[in-house]
Amino acid sequence: LNQSTVSGKGAETTTSIVYKARALYPYDANPDDPNEVSITKEEVMLVIDDSGKWWQVKKEDGSVGIAPSNYLARISS
Repeated sequence: LNQSTVSGKGAETTTSIVYKARALYPYDANPDDPNEVSITKEEVMLVIDDSGKWWQVKKEDGSVGIAPSNYLARISS
């Protein structure tokens, strides 16, 4: 597991655990929602925030957005 620190103006504010997840199904982002990202089946990405039904992820190409959590499975490391 990788640990990343989110800091504001040099002061540590939050520490969160970032982990990888694999897409169970393909998902096409809604073109009307710029926050969503499209994913392909078996694609591996980093989960940045898993606090809701839509997880914020960072894809291997560097793009960041939200994807439905029921389409993703955490990968054990």
